[in-house]
Amino acid sequence: MERVLADLTELLLLHDSLHTRFLPDGEDGLEQVVDGSGELPVEVRTGPAERSAEDGAAFLGELAGRPFDHTREWPSGSA
Repeated sequence: MERVLADLTELLLLHDSLHTRFLPDGEDGLEQVVDGSGELPVEVRTGPAERSAEDGAAFLGELAGRPFDHTREWPSGSA
């Protein structure tokens, strides 16, 4: 798990678009903000190998159903 998290951190640092937020700017505009640092929450789930396809599909469905706030969150997510 440590290697996966280290690789994800490196990927986030290499690509500005992965640590960018959009803030309201005026009545109809947006301001792009590239954060120099921050935290990306990670949720780890475990289960039996024979259920990995079903559990993975269920988790992906949960992620897809979560609201996304462009003003507070980076556009990053994976399952």
